[in-house]
Amino acid sequence: RTHWINYLERNQSIMVQLFCGQERFVVKCLHCKGESVTYREFTNLTVPLPKHSKRTGLQECMDLYLREEKIGKFKCNVCQKTGAATKKSDIVKFPPILIISLKRFHAHQDKDGMHWWKKKNFVTFDLKNWDLSRMAVSSFDNKHSR
Repeated sequence: RTHWINYLERNQSIMVQLFCGQERFVVKCLHCKGESVTYREFTNLTVPLPKHSKRTGLQECMDLYLREEKIGKFKCNVCQKTGAATKKSDIVKFPPILIISLKRFHAHQDKDGMHWWKKKNFVTFDLKNWDLSRMAVSSFDNKHSR
């Protein structure tokens, strides 16, 4: 809450009121279990598409976006060691109007350089009864989760 209030004190506009939400990133050292927590404001979420699926739903894309992932080469602020860690993104506050874009382009590098491919997944949008509250951090009042 403190981070969000500080952000609003410096950034107040109709765009912030309508389109701005907040994410929390938690990186956990796998050696000492120490955590690093950061917050970021967003005006849109760019969600990934599943790798091996021709057809998917927006919910599955959001689940992929919010899934915990392993990362390497993390220097822990607690134990000062460099090693493996996990990274988890959570939605703290949803905006009144949520903009979601699909991460359709995939990069692959080989000996000839970087190549880009467009994923052609068919994505269903069942938004009528979509409840985002289960994707949000429970300690924040998310009145815009439907």
